[in-house]
Amino acid sequence: PDLSDDDMEILSGVIRQSRALQSLKLTYHGISDEVIKVLGQAIHHAPALQSIHLSIACHITYDSIEALSRAIRHAQGLQSFTIAAGRISDDCLEILSDAITHAPALRSVDL
Repeated sequence: PDLSDDDMEILSGVIRQSRALQSLKLTYHGISDEVIKVLGQAIHHAPALQSIHLSIACHITYDSIEALSRAIRHAQGLQSFTIAAGRISDDCLEILSDAITHAPALRSVDL
């Protein structure tokens, strides 16, 4: 199914308010750039988050990857990051790689 903007607002609020959330796994067919940006902002505010697994069937744009990359770079406890997407362009992989390189605790990556 597709993740709507309204659904993401609810999920974002839960992620932001949870101080103990350690693992986040999302699997959706379609997801908008705005939803991914909101998700990135929420991840940035989840202090206990250790693992993120995103499975998205659609193409991920540069703006979306940029928002996720900021979250990855600043997530102090993030140890594992997995993303499966319909298509990720070379420039998106470049910005994502940079964030992965600078993530303080990241030990496992699966692209």
